[in-house]
Amino acid sequence: MLKQLKLISIFVLSVFTISCSTTSEQYFKRGEYINAIKTADVELAKVKDNNEKNELISRVNTIISIYENNYNLANTNYSIAESSFNLFKLLHTIEDNKQVLVNTNIQKKYNAIDILEKSIKYTKLYSKENNSLDSLYILLSKLKDEKLMGTKYLGVYQNYSKYVADKYYELAVFYEGSNNLEMALENYIKVNDSYEDFDRNYRNSSNKIYEIKMTIDLNDANKLVKKANEYYLAGNIEKSISLYKEAVSIYSRYNLDEKADIYRAIVKRLTRELDLKTARKYYDEAVNYYNLKSYKYALERFKDSYKLYDKYDDNDMKKLIEGYLEVVNFKIKEEKAKYLFDRGVNLYTNGEYENAKYNFNESKKLYISFSNLEMLKKIDLYLNAIENKMNTKNVDGEKLLENAKQYLNKAVIERNEYKVNEYYEKALDNLNAIIKLNLLPNKIDEINSYIKYIKRNKNISPNNLLYNKYFNNGLEYKKEAEKYIDVEKTNYYYTLAYENFEKALENATTKKEKDDASRYVKLIKKFIIIKEEDINLYNLYYEKAMKDLNDSKYTYIVSNRDEMYKSAIKNLNEAKKYTNDYNLINKLNSMIKEIESRITFKF
Repeated sequence: MLKQLKLISIFVLSVFTISCSTTSEQYFKRGEYINAIKTADVELAKVKDNNEKNELISRVNTIISIYENNYNLANTNYSIAESSFNLFKLLHTIEDNKQVLVNTNIQKKYNAIDILEKSIKYTKLYSKENNSLDSLYILLSKLKDEKLMGTKYLGVYQNYSKYVADKYYELAVFYEGSNNLEMALENYIKVNDSYEDFDRNYRNSSNKIYEIKMTIDLNDANKLVKKANEYYLAGNIEKSISLYKEAVSIYSRYNLDEKADIYRAIVKRLTRELDLKTARKYYDEAVNYYNLKSYKYALERFKDSYKLYDKYDDNDMKKLIEGYLEVVNFKIKEEKAKYLFDRGVNLYTNGEYENAKYNFNESKKLYISFSNLEMLKKIDLYLNAIENKMNTKNVDGEKLLENAKQYLNKAVIERNEYKVNEYYEKALDNLNAIIKLNLLPNKIDEINSYIKYIKRNKNISPNNLLYNKYFNNGLEYKKEAEKYIDVEKTNYYYTLAYENFEKALENATTKKEKDDASRYVKLIKKFIIIKEEDINLYNLYYEKAMKDLNDSKYTYIVSNRDEMYKSAIKNLNEAKKYTNDYNLINKLNSMIKEIESRITFKF
C-alpha cells in the first residue's frame, strides 16, 4: 500500500512539474527565441510522436529564419554588428543543444567564428563613427555572458578584450595627464574589467586604480581637514569633529598612521571641549530648574552634567554638583513628606482617622531620614490625637456608613467631574475605614457593593489636583509668553508652559484631560524657538547625507553605492528630528523618496 502511494505521489509531482514548466512554444510566442531553442532541445529528446517532433523542428527552423532575415537585411554598421552577434549567439546555442543540432543544417551554412569576427568588425566601425567606447564595452559584456573561455572562440574573445582594454587605457592615460583623476580612475577600472579574464592587472591597471583612488581620497581628506578647521573657527565644534573623523578614517585606510594620529588627537581634544561645553549647558539648565523649584527636572540635568564632568575628572565641578544633588534629593523628599503630611491633616480634619494615620506615618518615615524634629513633633501630636479618638467610642460604624452614603448622593447629583471624584474619594475613605476597623460585620456585603459601585463609576484619579495645578500653570505661562516680542523671554515662558503641560499629561487620568494636555503640548512645541544645538545637529546630519550622495558618484560597485544611498537616507531621517519647519521636513521627505528609487538591491 505504501509503495502504491509513493508511486502515485511521484506521478502527481511529475504531472505538476510538466504543467508548470514553460514550453518552447510559449517561449516562441513571447519572442524569447534562445530559451525556445534550449527548451526545444529537451522536448526533442523526449518526444515520440513524429508529428510533434516535426512541429518542434519546424518551430526551430522558423527561429533560424528570423535570425537569418535580420542578418541579411542589416545595412548599417550598428544593425550589421547587432544582427551578426545575435546570429552568432544562435549558432553558439545550437552547438550546445545536440538534439537541435542534428535536426538542422545551419552549422553547414555559417561559420560561427566568421560571424563573431564580423560582429566585432562592425562594432569597431560603429564605435569609431560615433566616437563611442561604450558600444565596444557593451559587446564585450555580451561576449562575457556567452562564457567563451575554453571554447574555440577563445582567441577571438581574447583579442577583442585586449582591443577594448587598450582603448580605455589610452583614454585613462589622457585623463591622468590632464589631471582629471576621477575620469582617469573610471577608465582604468574599465581597462581592468575588460581584460580581467586574462590578466587581473593588465597594463598595471589594478595598481593605477589603487594609486589614483588613494590620491583622490587623500585630496578629499585634506579638504575635510581644511573644512573642519573652518567649522571649528566658526564655533561649530560638532561639525568639526565629524569632518576630522572622516579624514582620520581615510588616512588610516592608506596606513598614514602619523597623520591619522595627529587628527585623532585633535578629535580627542575637541570631543573633550564639546563634552565640557555640554556639561556646562546641562549644569546651567539644572540650576535654572532648581531656581524654578522644578526639582525632578533639575535632578536629571545635574546627573547628566555630573557624568560628563566625571568622564574628565573635573573634581571641582563634581563636588559642586554633588552639593546640589544632595539638596535636590532632600527637596524632593521634603516635597513628598509635606504632601503626605498635608493629606494626613485633611483626612484628620474630616474625621477619616485610619487613612490620616497611614499618611502621617509615611510622612514621618521621610522626616526621620532628614531629622526634621519640628515636623516630627507635629506628626506625633496628630498620631496621638488619632489614637485617642480611635480608642474611644467616637468611632461609630453607622456614622461612617451614613457619611459614605451622603457623599455618594452628592456625587450622583454633582455635575462638576472633579467634585464628583472628590465625593467618591471621601465615600471610599469612610467605607475603607469601616472595613479596616472591623466595624459593621453584618453589613459587609452592602459596604462591598458600595465600594464596587464607586470603583466602577469613578473617572478621575486622586491626582486630579496635580493635573489642575500643572494645567493651569501651563495656561498662565502661555499667556505670559504671548505678552512679549523678545525671543528669549517668549522662549523662556513657552518652555515653562511646555513643561507644565507635560506634567499635566503625566497626571491626567481621563480621556478629556489627556486630550487637552496633549493638544497644548503639541501646540506649545511649535512655538518654542529651535535651539542652536538642534540647528547644528540638523546641519551635521544633512551634510553627512550630502557627502554620502557625492561619494556614491565615484563608486562603481553597485552594492557599495546602495549602502551609501541607505546611509544618506538614514542621515536625512536623523536631520528631520532636529527641525519643526514643515517646509524643511517636506523637502527631506521628497529627497528620501527620490534616493530610495535609486537603490538597485532593495533587500
